[in-house]
Amino acid sequence: MSKESTRLKIPCEMAVFACSEHKYKQVGCYTASHFIYSGNAHSSDKPVHAVAEATGYPVKSVYRYFRWLICRNWFGKNSYGRYYFRGIDQVHQIEGWKFARAAMMRSKDLQNIQAFMAGVVCASLVQTGKGQRGEQVKGCSKHDVGPISLSVLADVLDVSTRHAQKLRKMADEANYIRNKPTLTEITNWTPEDLKELKKQDLHYLPVELLGYADKKVTAIDRIRYKDDKLFLQEANTIKYLLQLKSRKGLSQYQPPNPSTNVRTK
Repeated sequence: MSKESTRLKIPCEMAVFACSEHKYKQVGCYTASHFIYSGNAHSSDKPVHAVAEATGYPVKSVYRYFRWLICRNWFGKNSYGRYYFRGIDQVHQIEGWKFARAAMMRSKDLQNIQAFMAGVVCASLVQTGKGQRGEQVKGCSKHDVGPISLSVLADVLDVSTRHAQKLRKMADEANYIRNKPTLTEITNWTPEDLKELKKQDLHYLPVELLGYADKKVTAIDRIRYKDDKLFLQEANTIKYLLQLKSRKGLSQYQPPNPSTNVRTK
C-alpha cells in the first residue's frame, strides 16, 4: 500500500537527533518506510530496494541502515523475514523525547534530508523564542520569524559553530528557511580605530549602536566592516518556511511486541 501522497509529522527532537548524531540517512530510511508502507513489509517485497529508490541511497548502504534501525528498535524483524516499522509515536517514546512539536514532511524532502532536518531545528528554535542568549523572546511562538544565534544553534546540536553554520546555509539554500544577517551600525568607532585596536590584541570593545542609548560590550570578532562603516553582527533573523504542528496521542503509546524485533550487533 503506497503512502507517497501523504505527509508525516516529524518530531522536532528527531531532527535534533539526526543533526547532532549525524544519522540523517538512517532517519531518512526510517521516514521513507512510512511513506511507502503501512506498518510492515516482508523481505520478499524488497523493502530495502524500495527505500533505496525513494532516498537515492545505494542498496548496500540501506541494508546497513536497516540493521542500525533494528538495533535502535525503530524497526523490528521477525524470524519469518517480516519487517515492522515502528510508529513515530513509538519511536518518540523509545528515545525518551519529551516534546510534541513536529514538522510536516513530504516525500520529496527525502532527497534533501540533511537540509530538511536542519530547517526543522531552526524552525523549532524560532517558535520557542530560544534562538539567542538571554531572555526568551516573548510572543515568538505566534510568529514564523525570530533571531537565532549561531552559537545557540551549535549548542543545541552539540556541533561546532562552523558545522552549525553549514547546516543553516543548507536549510536556507533548500528554501526551508530564509536566513538574513542582522547588522547594526556602530557609531563610536571607525574602521581605522578597529585596525589599531586589533594590533593591541583586544578581544572585547564597548560599542555604541545606532538607535540605542546604552553602550554594549561585545566580542571584537563580531564586528563587521561594510561601506566604510563598522557594524555589529547580531543573531541572524530566521523565517521558517516549514509547517509546524503539535503531535497528539503520545500518551497512547503501547510497547512493541518483543517477538517482532531481532537485534543485530
